Amino acid sequence: MADTFTGVSSNTRIQQISELGRVYTPTEARFSRITKLACQIFDVPIARISLLAPIGEEGTASTVLTPREPGFSDYALLRENQLVILDARLNPEFASDQEVTGRPFVRFYAGQVLRHEGRKVGALSVIDQESRGFSPSDCETLASLGAWVENEIRLTALGQAQHELLQQLDAAERAKLTDVVTGCWNRQGLEQLAPIELDRAVRQGAQITVMAIKMESYEKLRAYHSNELADDVLREVAQRIVLGVRPQDVVCRDYSDSFVVLLGDCSKETAALVADRVIGKVHAEPVVREGIDVRASIGIGAVSSLSHRGLQFSDLMEVATDARLEASQLGQGQVRLRQF
Repeated sequence: MADTFTGVSSNTRIQQISELGRVYTPTEARFSRITKLACQIFDVPIARISLLAPIGEEGTASTVLTPREPGFSDYALLRENQLVILDARLNPEFASDQEVTGRPFVRFYAGQVLRHEGRKVGALSVIDQESRGFSPSDCETLASLGAWVENEIRLTALGQAQHELLQQLDAAERAKLTDVVTGCWNRQGLEQLAPIELDRAVRQGAQITVMAIKMESYEKLRAYHSNELADDVLREVAQRIVLGVRPQDVVCRDYSDSFVVLLGDCSKETAALVADRVIGKVHAEPVVREGIDVRASIGIGAVSSLSHRGLQFSDLMEVATDARLEASQLGQGQVRLRQF
């Protein structure tokens, strides 16, 4: 079931492709895992992910730019969902394409369009040097792999929210939004980032989770030892929290012994896994400072909600805090999760 471009002239297609912008191939391990799996599933020698970059953007060290000559991935982007070519040599639209007449000598091609926030951003392609069939089940599998790539793209965008905010600030403004003890965002930073994350979740129709974390021993350390020791332990706990959450999650120090984590595109089930990992990181081993072994302990309360325009961060924060208080009352290392 091969899709063609009947009724669209070659010159028109070339013009459409030129308007797409520069194409690059991401080489990060997370994308490589997907292409390797695609090769195994479909038993093909080549699978690739091609993403669009804004015109004039030269990419980064983790990208490989491709020539601007039209390729199969470009043509796939002109489709709504998938482009499937069973034998390119027999297809008049592609028989003379440079990727057919020369390396990699494409015979079979299947490409899944990738989208982010409703916009086409690239294609996941599988390629064989022999002609072959492609069943409806194969189409569904390729679509599922494409959804995985789209999720990785979405997570990248979520992590960039923090980066984008930092880029907009000068050194003095960044200092105002950063906690001096832990290096995490402070309450002011949280207040700026929360609307960004909520708005992004609404646009994506995704769930968002707010996690409230309290270090149980902070005030006791201040009372029985010193502020310096308490802050040292708090700093180590903050680092372990950062290691426990996902790279794109936003970690903020809320008050003296409390943290808030914003987890975009995160269901209650995923939040449970993240919370367990954070507990494990913090409780794994004592924090050794000034010759003292401190067994740091935290409690976690979290709330997950499907985003909508009326959703308020303050409402989520209130529920997460209540859940955290309940966790603390039950003892050390407890987690309580709620759905809003």
